[in-house]
Amino acid sequence: MGGGGGGGLGGDVKTLVHRRGGGGARARARPRPRPRARASSSSSSSPHTPPPYSGTRYGPTTVPIALDPDEAVPFSAASQPVNLLTQGLLAAYSASLPSETSLSIENTGDRASTALRFWETIAGVDQNNDKEKRVVAFPNAKRQWLLELCEQVNWGRTEPAAKLVPRGTLGTDAAITIAPPQISRSQDVITTNEAEALASCKAWVSDVLVDKNVCPFTASPDYAAVGVKGVEPGAVLWQISDADDSVHALNAFWQIARDLACAPDSKSSAAMLLLPCYDDDFERFDVLCEQIEGAVVSSHVFLSLQAIFFHPQYSTPETLRYGHHHPPALMRESYTRLYNEKNEKKKSISLETARRAADFSRRMPNACINLLKSHQVATAEEQAGGSWRIYAANLKRLSADGV
Repeated sequence: MGGGGGGGLGGDVKTLVHRRGGGGARARARPRPRPRARASSSSSSSPHTPPPYSGTRYGPTTVPIALDPDEAVPFSAASQPVNLLTQGLLAAYSASLPSETSLSIENTGDRASTALRFWETIAGVDQNNDKEKRVVAFPNAKRQWLLELCEQVNWGRTEPAAKLVPRGTLGTDAAITIAPPQISRSQDVITTNEAEALASCKAWVSDVLVDKNVCPFTASPDYAAVGVKGVEPGAVLWQISDADDSVHALNAFWQIARDLACAPDSKSSAAMLLLPCYDDDFERFDVLCEQIEGAVVSSHVFLSLQAIFFHPQYSTPETLRYGHHHPPALMRESYTRLYNEKNEKKKSISLETARRAADFSRRMPNACINLLKSHQVATAEEQAGGSWRIYAANLKRLSADGV
């Protein structure tokens, strides 16, 4: 898919509902806005290319990324055996725990699988309203991975929800302590009909991305990577989540990322995660986008998947940012470049016109995280002559339509 540059949507449509109870039209609590300490925007050569990773954007620690081939493939080692010595030490530690603390062991072996289980555990503690402190050991993971995950969940919190267990406490240095839930929600209610949300978003894809040709590789809401030579179109995995906070949103994100990354291209080539509880607050959704950026880069998932963001109140940033539309100034430069290549007489385009076109192409009826497969995006953009050509052509077409 992609609202501008990037791949298409895709195949036999699969729809999942990721919920924490109930069905049909449901009431959702509206959370209070999180405090945010906004980092400066990063830059990149394309909205589908992660910026150079110099550390987390949501915490004080700078962690240079080092690509280890054994860690780089997402969900490649979802389960590995734990050695007997570590098992014995963990068992001894468990026996010494006070009654209000529990210990669990996760045997994930790669960054993405570890992140998935981390967020599932955090969300599960909150959902069950557990009052006890929980210690979770990841014997096959690296301590640095867990440090980055703890920074992500603790970002903006006055009290940490998760922290590393001190070295030497367990038979592994990769373990965390999870505090009882600290996610507060107001009593305001948001009600969303899932069938209507799905139908309206699919209609928007047809009207904007297909009929207006905003994404040349989208033939319908049902197929991804259409018309890309050497790439087999696959199904679009549509999912609706009732997540109303970053913990449950990231949990839903990692689950659909796992499903897409592990599916062959012929089965699924794209995913659409709808987050209706974020519809009325683009700034809060933008904070989640920054967390998604940190998650896909620190976990190396960006090597396989790329995220694109949509929102009913979408506002195009002034600088290049991961997953966002090209900024208006860059669109206008691309527009001029396109006309110069064709030796055509260029019509004047204002920054405001470029901004309206950019906003229009990302204003889906519901907040949405679109996931694409990186190799398909790279192939599609190469065949198009670069993502800048797609953005320039969109600006030319949409401005002519009076958008």
